Amino acid sequence: RMPVLRGTAIGSALGVLPGGGHILAAFTSYSVEKRVSKHPENFGRGAIEGVASPESANNAAAQTSFIPLLTSIHHSRIAYPGQREHAATKDVLA
Repeated sequence: RMPVLRGTAIGSALGVLPGGGHILAAFTSYSVEKRVSKHPENFGRGAIEGVASPESANNAAAQTSFIPLLTSIHHSRIAYPGQREHAATKDVLA
């Protein structure tokens, strides 16, 4: 339960960064979980904490990554979103 909550918090915070926020969120979440684990030697061998936390961080980052897209649409027509999927969404919304 706690790895998922930590992963979600990390993903939400780092997902706002345009470009590679979702990648940073997953790697940072894995690193944090390994650091706070009582058994870090199990990481890399299928420990559920090492899977659940980065996955929840990735999912949270995917949702918060739309914030820069929506603010770029609102404030400026020439601002470019960080990911190509968001660029296509911006073209549709604009």
